[in-house]
Amino acid sequence: MKVFHVLIAAAAGAVLATPAAAQDAAQPAQDSAAAQAAEAAPAAAPAQVTLADLVEGAAVRGSDGNPVGTIEFADGEGATVTTGSAKLYLRLNNFSKDEQGLVIGATRAQFEAAAAQIAAGS
Repeated sequence: MKVFHVLIAAAAGAVLATPAAAQDAAQPAQDSAAAQAAEAAPAAAPAQVTLADLVEGAAVRGSDGNPVGTIEFADGEGATVTTGSAKLYLRLNNFSKDEQGLVIGATRAQFEAAAAQIAAGS
């Protein structure tokens, strides 16, 4: 069972590590003063997640800020996240957290696609 978890985490990590789509370069800039202020402000770094943060039933959001699912099971290395229709075991380093809770580096659609790909054996 542990080998299966490692394979799932490795495959999911490949999907979860893909960067979000870049913003459209043709999008007009908004207020230049606001843009300069945003560039000057340092971006808040995601907080380090510990095993104590991986609590069964905890909500997990995606890289787009929308809900992905909840933690179904946690152990000493990571947790199983379920959407209700898909689930993946993710290692601790696949999680980050912010003021709203746990976050993973994928959207719900990407998470479900990764779970489907793993289930299909690809």
